[in-house]
Amino acid sequence: MGVELMNKILASLKLLLILLLGMAANSYAAPRAKSLEGFNWYSEKQVTPKEKEIKKPTAESTKTEQKANELPEYEKNIRDLQDRHEKAHRQALDNPTNENLLTELYLEKEMMNKSRLYSERRVAVAMLDSKFTNMKEHSNVLHRSIQEQVDSQDMLKKLSKLSKDWGLILQVQDGCAHCHGFAPIVLEFANNYGFQLLAASKDGDDFEQIKGVKDRGEMVMFNPNKVAPILYLVKSDGKEVIPISRGIHSEDEIIIQIKRIDKHLRRLF
Repeated sequence: MGVELMNKILASLKLLLILLLGMAANSYAAPRAKSLEGFNWYSEKQVTPKEKEIKKPTAESTKTEQKANELPEYEKNIRDLQDRHEKAHRQALDNPTNENLLTELYLEKEMMNKSRLYSERRVAVAMLDSKFTNMKEHSNVLHRSIQEQVDSQDMLKKLSKLSKDWGLILQVQDGCAHCHGFAPIVLEFANNYGFQLLAASKDGDDFEQIKGVKDRGEMVMFNPNKVAPILYLVKSDGKEVIPISRGIHSEDEIIIQIKRIDKHLRRLF
């Protein structure tokens, strides 16, 4: 009798447990069933206007606005003109109507007028102060032409004086086309400024009307690979050697290189 009663109680408890689990499942699924309808189940929850947060200005944006308001008047004017021109340019680029193009052109004209006025007044102001005038770097064509003549005469005197203590050696090789092309240029340069000129080669023969000397490796430190042609300035005592041209250069380029060496590396004049 006791066993039969115990079985009935257990059966009742199982039935009750099943009913409770079913109710719990139904209550969990009910609110989700609606949100799973159609293809919008993955959408985020729509926020009603009341729920939307009103963005408060950050400290950075407030600071930027304050800075813009604190700009001097000239800065505001220039920025405003630039912004208006940029906007007009983009509008005309997107829709090149007559009105849009004219707006851009008028703003460009305004900017050009400001630039022209600035340039004219800048030159006028600089003219009042001698510190801004360099006679050797004058912009006028006639002035530059005369200055070049003056510089040429000055360089002639300097190189003629240099030729009294320095000579030229052109390092060449047999069958070297560049050597044959460069030799007449060097010969003319030497004659113009009074330099003694020698052509150094392995066999020591004369080269393109230049007296030859045998190359015994005296310039190997400047030319370890023995390429040619190379032009050297050589002190009369033979203790100083300065390369002034590697490969073919014009007479003017040789002079420029000598001037650079004189200015930056070694006082020659």
